[in-house]
Amino acid sequence: MMWKYAEARLDSDEVHAIPVSEMQQTDIPDDWASVRVDGMEFRLPSDVVETQDQPSPDLVIFQNGVGVMVMVARPADNGELYDMFDVAKIRPELKGVTLPKLRWYCCQAGTSDFRWSMSPGEVRWHAFCMTAGQLLWSRMSERAETLFRDDVDGIVYFDGKFASFFWQHKQSKQGGYINFRGASPTIDANFVRGVCESFKFSVEPNIETDVN
Repeated sequence: MMWKYAEARLDSDEVHAIPVSEMQQTDIPDDWASVRVDGMEFRLPSDVVETQDQPSPDLVIFQNGVGVMVMVARPADNGELYDMFDVAKIRPELKGVTLPKLRWYCCQAGTSDFRWSMSPGEVRWHAFCMTAGQLLWSRMSERAETLFRDDVDGIVYFDGKFASFFWQHKQSKQGGYINFRGASPTIDANFVRGVCESFKFSVEPNIETDVN
């Protein structure tokens, strides 16, 4: 009864899990340029860093002339989001879980996974993952890949010519995202993986954006 109420109340009757896997390792080309923005460091194709724009204080955009774009959000404290998604109230053992890992849990939850044999605690967690997932990732995402390391947790969603990489530094609550747009109908997954794998973050941010 609790499940049917939550399903109707939260409009969760059409939530589907999306395929999620560990990010495949890829070689980063030697000619990619090193980019540093506010404590973030990553590498991009040299032609993409040729054109740089800052449409707002929170965003830096790199692009080339054939449709490839990389939009980088400056790091922010995820404390408010932690307060919103108080996972520990439902799963105490997940206290302090990073938002990318929470996104990973949410990717795997769908309406069809409900079972009447679930305990009340399992039902609450299942309903939480589905409803939180609607806020944390797009239902239209085709698939996702995870990048869980000692320093940073990350997850990237793929959707046609677009991809979005959400990251969080594990020694702080600093996090952000990088959005990608490819030049073809299906984005080059190795291009996205290369940027994500090269990503590093320092809690001591650079004062200025630096592209080498």
